[in-house]
Amino acid sequence: MINRYCVIQYMPDLSGEAINIAVFCFGEDGARFASTEQWDRVACFAQRDIAFLRDFVREMDEKCAEGKLNAQMVEVMVSKWHGSFHVVAPRASTQNLDTLFRSARMMYLGHMEEVCNG
Repeated sequence: MINRYCVIQYMPDLSGEAINIAVFCFGEDGARFASTEQWDRVACFAQRDIAFLRDFVREMDEKCAEGKLNAQMVEVMVSKWHGSFHVVAPRASTQNLDTLFRSARMMYLGHMEEVCNG
């Protein structure tokens, strides 16, 4: 079975530099979403108020908890935030969903985050 994952990044300006703020894994067995807990690092990188980032993550968490989070939903939600976000194109994996999710969290967010299993 093929599962997929994507990384959601925040880009505060047009420089092209970005910081990873979340990972989203999905497949036939459901969807998993996790966000960074290092908001102080994100705030330092952004050099501005990041309340809207937390709102975005909260909205994603709610959708995941409701079982309404899928790849199309992520694209729609990201598009609402006026270009501040970049979703790395989904990549395929043969790992089962839970293993893929653990790997993606460690690789792209750097530590164990709170998990939503939708």
